[in-house]
Amino acid sequence: MSSVIEGIQSQIAAQLGATAYFASIPIVTEHIGDLANQYAKAMGVQTPDTGKVGAIIIVISPDANANWGNVPGPFFDEIKFSVQVSVNPSLANGLNGIGLTALDICENICQALHQFYPTLSNGPIVPEKPTIQLFDRDNDSGTVTYLVNFKTMGGVRTVPPKIATPVIANTGTYTLTCSTAGAAIFYTTDSTNPGPTNGTFYTGAFSVGTGLTLKARAFLAGYLTSDIASTST
Repeated sequence: MSSVIEGIQSQIAAQLGATAYFASIPIVTEHIGDLANQYAKAMGVQTPDTGKVGAIIIVISPDANANWGNVPGPFFDEIKFSVQVSVNPSLANGLNGIGLTALDICENICQALHQFYPTLSNGPIVPEKPTIQLFDRDNDSGTVTYLVNFKTMGGVRTVPPKIATPVIANTGTYTLTCSTAGAAIFYTTDSTNPGPTNGTFYTGAFSVGTGLTLKARAFLAGYLTSDIASTST
């Protein structure tokens, strides 16, 4: 089975490459065989014969988290991506240079990738905080490097179905039901979002005090987590 994460990296690079703004900027992924040489071609010493563009974009994946261990795959519900932008201003404004600043490139990356939906992911690309982050400044060469941070989810080849939102009923005691067969329901009464690690597993009708916020959410292996049902007690 090919890597889902590397596949999404490639699709992000292709999405940027298909945007006219980035036509003159080398765009590579971290798993390319000769990354150092690609960097040198874009950012190396400038000569009259081999002018450098003065910028390069590298798509990297710093980490991926599988928070729901009961979902097959594993299902990475948080795959983080960083688009590294390195610009040497003296080269960028020189022979064959792109004439663009690092921050301008970063902002256009945000525009190109926001809500982009790779075919290998199970959700769109969304911004991560900090979205634009100063990563490094080389005082000797003048090169500045920013990271543009995003996240998505994936790990299975097709989008899994989503669990139905639980229904909260109050008939003197509270009952929770879910129309998705086999789903496990967790609830909280302290306004936090319920889950297997911070919620109470629902087994039957229960009583709670007044003036609280009751929240319920359902989980089932192979399904996307349900929306949260909420009510005031």
